[in-house]
Amino acid sequence: MGRFDSFVALKNFLEGKIDRWALQDIDKRINQVSSSNDLPSSKIYYDMGSDEDLFKLVGLSEEDIWTYRSVSSIYGGDIYSEESSHEDFNSGYGFWDDLDEDNFDKLKMISQYIMKEPFEVDNDFLGRFAETLYKVFPKQTLSMIRDYAYERDGAMRKSGEEIIQKDIQDYFDESNITYNGNGVISFTVKTLYDKYLEMATPHYSIYRVLREIFEENPTDMGNWSDAAWESDWSENFDKEGFNRSVERELDSIIENLEDDEGSAKKFVEMILRVSAKHPQGDWKILPKDATKTVDYQVRGFDYPTQTIIVKLRKDLKQKEFKMTEENFNNLLYQPELFKIGELHGF
Repeated sequence: MGRFDSFVALKNFLEGKIDRWALQDIDKRINQVSSSNDLPSSKIYYDMGSDEDLFKLVGLSEEDIWTYRSVSSIYGGDIYSEESSHEDFNSGYGFWDDLDEDNFDKLKMISQYIMKEPFEVDNDFLGRFAETLYKVFPKQTLSMIRDYAYERDGAMRKSGEEIIQKDIQDYFDESNITYNGNGVISFTVKTLYDKYLEMATPHYSIYRVLREIFEENPTDMGNWSDAAWESDWSENFDKEGFNRSVERELDSIIENLEDDEGSAKKFVEMILRVSAKHPQGDWKILPKDATKTVDYQVRGFDYPTQTIIVKLRKDLKQKEFKMTEENFNNLLYQPELFKIGELHGF
């Protein structure tokens, strides 16, 4: 390509001497020329590479580029993760703030079965209630925690993206350029031709002219790392959908409780007794194991079978069992009743 080809092609197009196809062929980065009856208003769609290439050119930091990718891609990683949802759930925030009145009433009913104190709408009580609910009904509770994380992450991602997209477009608008996504920008033929004349650089390539435009207009956009958290994400949160999924899980819990109120209360009492001495998730050595090589862990509790879920570990081998409270105590204090090696496959 000759040194003046781009400038000459623009001039010839404006004078009607060449068509849009000829103009498009002048630069391999031109994706499309959208012709208009008013030739100066015809649009050029220009590929700067990737979003990352374009944003580096306009002066965005690596951190801001990463944040943009995170909020605008389904593969960008969680902004509000399941772990965050669980932490907020156990602290009386997040999940609790977006429940509707009907689901709050259902939770009040459930608390009458599994809590030994009056229901209160304060963070301390809700935190204690959350931990007990998770111990008694882990499957349903985890499902609600995950649903909340999914809905809130999507809402925060969308809100953060809206803030960032507005910042990006505001920046490009100053130069009469439109950001189209995926590293593509567009501008009128007149905008580009006038810039060539203003710069008095007819020998420049189109890419170099655009680069000069960006260098002349350093960006003040950025600092997006907190955009999703600072946004009003609640507007994009599907509160009705979230509460429908919560309702299904709570109805399942209530059905279990109402089927046998006596069993429910006994189950909660067992959880409290076991958890007081054997915190869920902690590994400990079997107290009466002479070899001191077998560890145990209380993984959880199974309401339908009224049992304790226990995992045993020796070296790299692990195996999970369901035990009644009596058998669990026998395992801890009368291991001779169990053939540990045979039971665990050691």
